[in-house]
Amino acid sequence: MRSLDADHVIDYKSPGPFEDKLRAAAPAGLDVYFDNVGGEQLDAAMGVAKRNARFAICGMIGMYNSDARIGFANLFAVISKRLQSRGFINSDYISRRSECMAQMGYWVSKGLIQSRYTIFDGLDKRPEAFFSLFSGGNTGKTLVRLDV
Repeated sequence: MRSLDADHVIDYKSPGPFEDKLRAAAPAGLDVYFDNVGGEQLDAAMGVAKRNARFAICGMIGMYNSDARIGFANLFAVISKRLQSRGFINSDYISRRSECMAQMGYWVSKGLIQSRYTIFDGLDKRPEAFFSLFSGGNTGKTLVRLDV
């Protein structure tokens, strides 16, 4: 994903433990981790985190449709590595929406924010579009284009 200026990309569905892949991508460890997946990815990040690393948690999509709750083998890292973890929901910052829109608008206009979309054509593709969100079948935003 060099087109998005990513230093490393990990295929979380490829064979092998995710923590090993994350450690190979960040051999010095993680200082900051943003998570909206949960599960194995969050657990792996705790294992690879540096001391005093900061974790921003905004979702658990990896567990939304699962009856099995995933425990964390690396949860002790919160203590031993003095990890800081904070959950948030964007509605916590609704009062700053106009500030966000102005700044994001500027960044988009200058080409500093890049977007990717996966487009499904036609209303009959709604189920496929929805399920792609949970299977890795999309890149960026998922859109359903309406037939006109």
